[in-house]
Amino acid sequence: RHPGRVSHLIIVGGYARGVLHRDNLEEQRESLALSRALVRGGWGSSEESYRQFFTSQFIPDGTPEQHHSLNEMARVAATPEMAEKYLTETADINVTDLLPKVKTPTLILHGRGDRRVPFCLGQEIAANIPGAKFVPLETNNHVLMADEPATRTMFDSIADFLGEKRFRGPLPGAATISQRLEQRAKAIEQNWVIKILIILAAIAGLVIAIIQVW
Repeated sequence: RHPGRVSHLIIVGGYARGVLHRDNLEEQRESLALSRALVRGGWGSSEESYRQFFTSQFIPDGTPEQHHSLNEMARVAATPEMAEKYLTETADINVTDLLPKVKTPTLILHGRGDRRVPFCLGQEIAANIPGAKFVPLETNNHVLMADEPATRTMFDSIADFLGEKRFRGPLPGAATISQRLEQRAKAIEQNWVIKILIILAAIAGLVIAIIQVW
């Protein structure tokens, strides 16, 4: 409505059609009904499994700690009533007829394996906005994690699109070099501990077998 107020448009993981305006309508309706039932049943409870259904779509490649964090964030960010209202409203969105009218320079970024919003929906936006630039992101996450390579691609693409200097150094929220080395050392240490335990268990089993034979 006010293109003069917008110099650049950047869309990450977006869509122009909600689930009620996509293919396989009956299947989409059943999926929406399931989502609404999960929200009503346990969104505000201490049981994370209700919210984990959504979290596993937003950050399927996230760590258990990141899943727990997003589960808690979802619980405190909205009441069950508001969360369900959000689902029903966004499901009925359809702005495909407006896409060709967008004249603002537009950048669309979308994860190839996005589990929440299919990759093809990002392509659809880019194909219908005149002159839009589309950048695929090599990720399965809808919400990008700071440490994954796709996040660097996103930052660089946005900087280039805006004509700004690319951000150098660790991205906000990413682990520092010392933290990454510490994590790697801990993983190696844990790995060797497991191997030693397996070897000791095998030796113990062999000793027991020899004693029984004797």
